[in-house]
Amino acid sequence: MKLLRVCMLAAIAAACGGGDGGADAASGPLRLKYENGNGPVSPPFHYDYTLLVQDSAGSVEWRAGTAADTATWTERFAVAPAAMSHLRAVIDSTALLTRKWTAGEPANGAPAQGLTGSIGTHTFTIPAHVAAADQPDADRIYRAVEKTVPDSAWVSFRKKQWDFEQAHKQQ
Repeated sequence: MKLLRVCMLAAIAAACGGGDGGADAASGPLRLKYENGNGPVSPPFHYDYTLLVQDSAGSVEWRAGTAADTATWTERFAVAPAAMSHLRAVIDSTALLTRKWTAGEPANGAPAQGLTGSIGTHTFTIPAHVAAADQPDADRIYRAVEKTVPDSAWVSFRKKQWDFEQAHKQQ
């Protein structure tokens, strides 16, 4: 009888997912928005981008220049299964879903990176500037998010950015 009660409690806990927002939650549908840029630099050299991932599909919108003179390019892509597995493993190992990120002071001239999203019913936010103690894990997550984008898209963006800079240096 005691064994039956233990088995029933284990089955109930498994059905409820444990409620901790940890590894079980990382298997649900994933949606995220990652924003990054190169910080305050002169207009022709400035860029920022927004990367969106929803399950196995993604897009990047790259913006070159500043509000006065800007160019925008968008790439859509399928997220490779290996890249998604890696991202989910990093999410698990950094406790993204349960972690309380500490906001830090922005470094002078540093770019702002930020991540928001959800996995299943769990939401998460990494603030634009995190405390120094949290930065290594935030960087691991950001790199894993960036790895969902095919290399060919990054090469294309860098080439277009270079062309934009060259065209605007002459002005």
